[in-house]
Amino acid sequence: MRAESGGDEATIGGDVRPWGCDVPGRVASGVGTWRDGAVPKGVAVNVLIVDDSQLVAERLEGMLTQISEDLRVIWHAQSAAEGRQAFRCGKPDVIILDVQMPGGNGIDLLPEVKGETPAPVVIVLTNYPFPQYRDRCLEAGADYFFDKSGQFEEVSTVLAGLLRSNGKGNGSKTS
Repeated sequence: MRAESGGDEATIGGDVRPWGCDVPGRVASGVGTWRDGAVPKGVAVNVLIVDDSQLVAERLEGMLTQISEDLRVIWHAQSAAEGRQAFRCGKPDVIILDVQMPGGNGIDLLPEVKGETPAPVVIVLTNYPFPQYRDRCLEAGADYFFDKSGQFEEVSTVLAGLLRSNGKGNGSKTS
């Protein structure tokens, strides 16, 4: 799928990306472009998933598509380095971030992403819900911290609430 665009784009392996944004990972299902002022109409909130697990990313994508049509996963990065590059190129509204990944951790990304204006909402979703990780993430700017094994569904509750509070949807997918 190729969306209307006001800027230059490159098609790489069927994915549409702005020039200079050759980010590893994958464009999420049905997404044709990045959030660069040229997103398809009707997309209110763009989400970047930074998690090394393909299964987790697919589960999140499926869950988020049930919340609202105004919510779109734009990219799945599988390492901290890919997440950093995808963030710089894509400028997502929301980042769902794992803590432990190959080649780095999500905690190191937090100061950079929260230093942007406007800063994205960051939801940390991890299998390492230890107090020291929770404290480090929240101190570094994470807005939410959830345990994958017991609080996975909280992500949808938070995003539905964000959509309602921003006036960007009714918090549920319309059929």
